[in-house]
Amino acid sequence: MRIILFLFIIFCFLTSCRNNVSNNTGDTYITKKIRNQVLKVAANHVKAQLHDTEKKVLENGAIVYSGSEFEYLVDTPCIVIGDINGDTSPDAIVSIFIFRDKILTMKEHLILINNKKGKLIMNKVLDGNMKFLSIQDGIIIIETSKVDPDSPFYGLDLAFERMGD
Repeated sequence: MRIILFLFIIFCFLTSCRNNVSNNTGDTYITKKIRNQVLKVAANHVKAQLHDTEKKVLENGAIVYSGSEFEYLVDTPCIVIGDINGDTSPDAIVSIFIFRDKILTMKEHLILINNKKGKLIMNKVLDGNMKFLSIQDGIIIIETSKVDPDSPFYGLDLAFERMGD
């Protein structure tokens, strides 16, 4: 039963994401380079939290790092790329879902800023139930719930609020 719930939660998170960096011809070289940097920073962050990690890549590209008690799901389909700090170099945000015994316990969001040398560095780690939609003119657009996760209205469109517009 827990495995079914775990797979259902992962499916819901991953199908609700949209990637704002692809175009009709696919990702550009620069976008792929940034995505690779984001994955390296996220992997280093997760490996610092876990010992003896095991890595598994899911069909949709999401990466699961497993430890003794916890599993960290790096939500690669939902990486958001844009200019956060106004220096015209692309920055990024990636979400990480933390599971304990197949139950979602926390969400972390890594805010990555491009330094002057073209490398992404972790600027901030946010915790919370939010979904990053886009970055427009230095403003991060998120969607967050107005109700608690245990509410019967959680997950409905009327329970969500867009912030940053």
